[in-house]
Amino acid sequence: MLLRRRLAFLLYLVAVPIALRTANNCISKRVDFILMTMRIFFILSLVFALISHDLSAQSAARRTARELLKEADVYLRFGDWWTALDKYTSAINADQTFAEAYMKRALLNEKIGRFEDAMRDYNRAIEINPYSEFHYDRRAKLKMVSGDYRGAIDDITTAISIAPDKREYRTRRVDDYIAIGEYQRALEDLDTLAVYDTTDVLDDMRMALALMLMGEFKDSRDILRKINDTHPRFSMAHDMIGLLYLREGEYKDAERAFTRAISLNPGFALAYYNRSVAYRLMDQPKKAIDDLNEAIEIGRKPSSVYFSRAIIRKEMGDLKGANEDYGRALDMDSTYTDALFNRAFTLKLLGEFNHALEDAMDLVELEPESAEAWNLKGNIYMLFGRYQDAISAYTRAINLNPNLLDAFSNRGVTYLMIHHQRMACNDLERGASGGHAKSQELMQYFCGN
Repeated sequence: MLLRRRLAFLLYLVAVPIALRTANNCISKRVDFILMTMRIFFILSLVFALISHDLSAQSAARRTARELLKEADVYLRFGDWWTALDKYTSAINADQTFAEAYMKRALLNEKIGRFEDAMRDYNRAIEINPYSEFHYDRRAKLKMVSGDYRGAIDDITTAISIAPDKREYRTRRVDDYIAIGEYQRALEDLDTLAVYDTTDVLDDMRMALALMLMGEFKDSRDILRKINDTHPRFSMAHDMIGLLYLREGEYKDAERAFTRAISLNPGFALAYYNRSVAYRLMDQPKKAIDDLNEAIEIGRKPSSVYFSRAIIRKEMGDLKGANEDYGRALDMDSTYTDALFNRAFTLKLLGEFNHALEDAMDLVELEPESAEAWNLKGNIYMLFGRYQDAISAYTRAINLNPNLLDAFSNRGVTYLMIHHQRMACNDLERGASGGHAKSQELMQYFCGN
């Protein structure tokens, strides 16, 4: 019994300190845990307070920006574009992370022709919110207008990946593919629409157009005939049939198809324009001019209509009228290089050499890699007697296009003007060997053979 008591006492002596240490450790850990929890709570409270303050500030800024957007929208509805633009800018200044404000300002900038500003705003809106298909769609439209066709395709493809159920994005990509000449891809998208969605007559028209541009005239005509069977009064189908006949060289049949389209829709300005092309190809310039006048009267006044009328007027000998129409085309599109080239040429014929040179200067600035533009510039320098400048321009044209025989001939003539016969004959021989008639004639007079 005594031994048991001693053993129990020893166990007590050993166990109690262990128990006390364990208890103390537990208490200590619990205290540490409580202190740590209090610290974390304090830090989180501080962070939350800062975030709440920031969110509150952002919320106030967003409310201010929204109010400014509402004011801007009102001014926009009343046609006060510049005040609306100022309000949109104020909204952006109030909240520079508000994508909607950038989008609204971009749309207005685009409307008033400030395309670079619009593009910057679209880019910023996408930086803020890269998950809005609408943002990419709008930027794609601006890129198409600006000539960045590949960029437009990339943006509309992104929009499709974000919202694959919106068929309008895919049909828009079809139009973009057709615009850049990727007809097979356009057909692939149309096939996708046919599998996952019901197609409409406009999709059939797109398919017919793509096939026509690929040279698949029979398949295109088959589709158009089916459209005519189901929609006999659909003027656009008759107009496209006319275009198909034009590409096949059947100008009279094309004229009949365009006339049918016009009879179904007398306000169809594009059909008048297309019929004018048929009349011109049939050597009926008066009728072509009448149709272009009608297209302009109806209200379709793109630069291409004025340009086409200018070409026909020039062919009829009306150089002054042609010059006026080239000017109208350029007023609508200052980068219309074909109009600029032809106006410079017409001004040269009219004897307005200074204005012709100004156009030539603008032309090579817009198209610095155009051999024809440099050749024209050289011709105008020649009229001023600026022979060295002319030689430089012709040389630039030849470097860009070594097969431009007209530039060799012109440079040869210029060398003759400054009595460099050997260099002149070298250029004339280069032109003559390529079959250039003017060079061959000049070779006989100035180079012996």
